[in-house]
Amino acid sequence: MNRNVTGLFNSFDFGLAFGACVDLPMGLNLTLRYTDGLTSLITGLQGLNGARASIKNQVAQITVGYKLYKRDKKTQDTTSR
Repeated sequence: MNRNVTGLFNSFDFGLAFGACVDLPMGLNLTLRYTDGLTSLITGLQGLNGARASIKNQVAQITVGYKLYKRDKKTQDTTSR
């Protein structure tokens, strides 16, 4: 059974993201980010009570990273001028 459902989905998704990053000792860093979708992913979806339903993206991210290259303070001062 093949069914084409591409017409049910919006081709564009718009959202808002915000987050923060913290540099930790020994070259580690921690990043927290949250993204909230502002547009519905599905078109024409009806809820149980007949009201228009909306399905949106929501993403929470936690990232731990390691810096392979660390610039010293002298290099940063001369390159920022």
